[in-house]
Amino acid sequence: MFPKRDLISTEIPVTTKTTKFVWPANWPQPREWIGSRYIHQLNNQDWFLSVTPKELTLAIKRDDIEDDQIQMQGPIAENIGFETEKWLHRDAYQLLTNGVDGLCFDGQPFFHGSHPNGDTTYSNYQAGAGAAWYVLMTTAPLKPLIWGNRRAIKFTRIESDENESVFNRAEYLYGTDARWGYTYAFPFLAYRSEAPLTMANVKAAIVTMNSYTNEDGVNLGIMPDTLLVPGSLQFEALELMTHEKVMHEGTLVPNSVRGALDAVVCPYL
Repeated sequence: MFPKRDLISTEIPVTTKTTKFVWPANWPQPREWIGSRYIHQLNNQDWFLSVTPKELTLAIKRDDIEDDQIQMQGPIAENIGFETEKWLHRDAYQLLTNGVDGLCFDGQPFFHGSHPNGDTTYSNYQAGAGAAWYVLMTTAPLKPLIWGNRRAIKFTRIESDENESVFNRAEYLYGTDARWGYTYAFPFLAYRSEAPLTMANVKAAIVTMNSYTNEDGVNLGIMPDTLLVPGSLQFEALELMTHEKVMHEGTLVPNSVRGALDAVVCPYL
């Protein structure tokens, strides 16, 4: 089964075509309350999520249905809804894939080697020549992507003789429509690597994410839980997450990342 969008995206309510966000200038962390409260400020950089309309429509000749020539009418109509739902999930993973170019709220590409963090920077990107794989934290209320669901997927069937398509063209119409959009959340919730998928590189990605701090130097407690890979890396990922021993520099060694992450295969990457 293809992975769902809710693995990597948090749904927010949207009521307009474009929704404006104002992000915290610093990822706020609790502190001991001594004296007056420390008030965290939102930054001045606006960020927007835009929704766009989607549709999928199929015409079937009325005569073919009346003559019982379309034995698969029901399953074909159901598949329209199925394909639209797949599109909803595919959109999320394609945005993640485009993160080396797509900008996030700090003005840098979502996956980048130097995201600003106060007086320092942090990286959530390891460049390379191989297929990209991802280490993600998906258990927090805010996930790597944000999903705006303006109008849920709706299935419509037009079979009335009074309808224009039936009256003029003798065609029944079946279709879906919806409105949604995605955007990026905080970059430190995701890590992309194009280096070989090895025990050492997965371990390095996990340790890097564990070390992320806010601009005050307070550790953010990022605990990645998911290894997301394309189909071409599915067997390497399953081996890393399940085998007791793996090959390292030509030698079979104990697998130190076994069970550290849940391996998820996504055909859309």
